[in-house]
Amino acid sequence: MKNTLIVSGFVVASLVAAMVISPVAVSALADFLNLEQVLVRKNPSGLDALFRTDGLIPTNGNGNPSVFGYGLLTSGSASGQGIIVSTTHKGVLDSATQGGNGNNPIFHNHFITLKSIAGTGCPTNAIGAVDKITFQSPGQVRIQSTDALQARIPNSFTGTDSFSNQPLTLSPGNNVVDAISFSLIPVGVGPGDTTPSAVCVVLEDTADRNTELFVR
Repeated sequence: MKNTLIVSGFVVASLVAAMVISPVAVSALADFLNLEQVLVRKNPSGLDALFRTDGLIPTNGNGNPSVFGYGLLTSGSASGQGIIVSTTHKGVLDSATQGGNGNNPIFHNHFITLKSIAGTGCPTNAIGAVDKITFQSPGQVRIQSTDALQARIPNSFTGTDSFSNQPLTLSPGNNVVDAISFSLIPVGVGPGDTTPSAVCVVLEDTADRNTELFVR
């Protein structure tokens, strides 16, 4: 939540170059769920975004927490049209990007919607449980040091639902109103089982709209 940098008209490639040239000094104890800044560039077909955090982002499934992600809430999210997320979750199989291996912690994208935690077994600090979730990954995600980069995120995406295997179209659009980090709590996952009965979402941090979230 410091050293805010305003960047206008950025592209993902130029941000990667900037990070190499001007690395951010990060404490070994810094938290990868604390959002330093979030930069979003809109285009007619969707958006690109960069989440800069206060800590090195683990990609091997051994972080604490080990099941977490970063998300963009749009004006369409409030009407059930989807939240844009990038996530890692060793032990849960819900993405084609994992190659059929539920223990593959590879980062991947989803469009999701949330529902009430009532009756799901989620803890009371959860802001919701995953309701609908794309099995295929809209756009791309790349992790580099303290940064998570989302690229070529479309306004709308059609695939299948990870839970029901039914056709699913979600259209969050590109009008970003909030950026968050979150942790996930799978419910009902036992030894050798990577299909949860519910996935609970716990809010960890929200970018300050005035000083940390920049949309161009």
